[in-house]
Amino acid sequence: MGNVHGHALLMAGLTALLVTTMWFLSAKRRALRTYRYRDGFAAFEDTKATTTPRPTRMPVIQDRYLKSKVPSTLDAIVVGSGIGGLGVAAILARMGWRVLVLEQHDRAGGATHTFEDMGVEFDTGTHYIGSIDPQCREYMELMGIGDDVLQWDPIGAHEDGFAYDKVAVGENGSFQVAFPAGRDRFIAELLRKFPDEPNLKEQLEAYVDLCERATKLSQWFYTLKVVEPQWLGSLLIRIALFFGDRHGFMRRNTTDVIDSIISNKLLQRVLCGQWGDHGVLPDSAPFYMHSQIVMHYMNGAVFPRGGSAKIAEGLVRSIEQSGGRVLVKASVAQVLVEGGKAVGIQLENGDTFHAPVVVSNIGFFNTRDKLLDSSTLATLPPNWRQFEVVANAQRSVTMCFLFVSLEGTVSELELPAYNVWSWPDVTASTTYTERFQEVLQKDLHASTSRPVTFIAFPCAKESTWHTRYPGKSNALVLAMVNFEDFAPWAHMKSADRDKDVAYQAIKAQWKTKLEKELYAYYPQLQGKVKAMDVGTPLSYNTYLNADKGEVFGLEMGKWRFTPAAFDVLRPSTPIPGFYQTGQDIVAIGIMGALMSGVVTAHNILQFGQLPSLASGHFDLYDDCKQKGVVRPSKATMA
Repeated sequence: MGNVHGHALLMAGLTALLVTTMWFLSAKRRALRTYRYRDGFAAFEDTKATTTPRPTRMPVIQDRYLKSKVPSTLDAIVVGSGIGGLGVAAILARMGWRVLVLEQHDRAGGATHTFEDMGVEFDTGTHYIGSIDPQCREYMELMGIGDDVLQWDPIGAHEDGFAYDKVAVGENGSFQVAFPAGRDRFIAELLRKFPDEPNLKEQLEAYVDLCERATKLSQWFYTLKVVEPQWLGSLLIRIALFFGDRHGFMRRNTTDVIDSIISNKLLQRVLCGQWGDHGVLPDSAPFYMHSQIVMHYMNGAVFPRGGSAKIAEGLVRSIEQSGGRVLVKASVAQVLVEGGKAVGIQLENGDTFHAPVVVSNIGFFNTRDKLLDSSTLATLPPNWRQFEVVANAQRSVTMCFLFVSLEGTVSELELPAYNVWSWPDVTASTTYTERFQEVLQKDLHASTSRPVTFIAFPCAKESTWHTRYPGKSNALVLAMVNFEDFAPWAHMKSADRDKDVAYQAIKAQWKTKLEKELYAYYPQLQGKVKAMDVGTPLSYNTYLNADKGEVFGLEMGKWRFTPAAFDVLRPSTPIPGFYQTGQDIVAIGIMGALMSGVVTAHNILQFGQLPSLASGHFDLYDDCKQKGVVRPSKATMA
């Protein structure tokens, strides 16, 4: 009995610690006091640039590296200019830090970057974003990309209920269901498509309620990542996973949970039709991840006015305002570590730069395997060195792209703003897993089997397109593929692949296959195509520094929500002064990456340390607002 009593007391004490900590995390009354985040770095003070500003004629996200452009003193260096890296750099810049961001590609922005080809613009990874909630808007304001800098166009129109997605299942994808904005519209549309299903309204209400409840787990799961020292954060996450996830939303498969609520098998398939947004099959994906996607888009979707590159442009301007710089064509070879601490970086050309804070935004595996030398790797704890085994870490899916330039306006071609998730031949008796495995195992280049695709028209999503590209439109067709089909050419440079006959033959075969998918849903586009080109998983390797074409970095499977993954996928690292950010640290997608910048900034600025927790000094936005740092951005359209 004594052991039982002692165990009960221990659990009660740990629970009390968790409850007390969570109270601090959610407290609205914040202690207001003078605060220095690091010796020598005073927060909330304007700084003056010490280098010549970027010429206004130069594209803001294409400032090519020259050593002379780097400020003489730096407060932080960020490796990789994806949105997570730009986000943390922008927050630090608003604190008065001088930050250098280095990018290996020829333009900044990661998956928000765009390129112009065949007479029109194409985005590479930003296809739509869920309605932005007030908290996200607050942090975007803090980054300097508030509504005065970055505007958003709603996807859809009154006529279609601001539909953002359409899921096509059934024989040849013939059964199609639109997902309109708003809970009531969403449920009403499903009731209309399944009119004979008994008790369906009650089932759908219960389903949405459960998605909403599961989504709330993020309030503590991601917040606890900034708690320091790490042993405390690690302890708290174990308590939180035990008590907070009582229903197993992070452990149970999406399919199992939906099956327990929704009785109609085909409707179950429809509700899982957005799984491509996180890239994990419903039979494997945690219901928590499914619910995150559902609720992210429940109130509709938006698209950056002027194109997705506007996000990066706004962040770069914030960084420049404090004397920082975002430079491209600057490949980082390694992080410099002296005396066990990160002190700077070395470029592949040998140039070195020093700063007391270094942040990696290039993904966990790239961070560990490419930025740290062997002597530093040897000092890392086993859970870092053997992360694949300890956490069963997996890479995410990969895709082929078909970029299509069209002759004609959006209205002339009758192009919708919503996307189509095409899952042909997924039926009441055929699961996504069965269909997907069939697709990946067949030789698609020789078979007639239809691929699973995502079809979108970026030109229909934002209001400035018709003035930027009058009389023209564009389309994107994405297909999930098997990386091994392209692995034989992975070692080759892009220019060499362009000359390889076999590689070009595979691209041509995919071009034909994806073009057929476009016409299957939009036959009116036949004869309207001006030009087309195909991007393969190797394009992700080249431009986004992926290893096997992974589009989301690490997979968002159930393993991501285990203590083993939590202990490693957090902003702080075992090396003092060295931090991580990006999709691997928080969640996939543009908003997941952007919020990773927020989480990492909290950690760098010590908003998770015990003294901060004890004083209630935890929320970066609230603290900055009281100190007057949050104000309309000074960014102008240079």
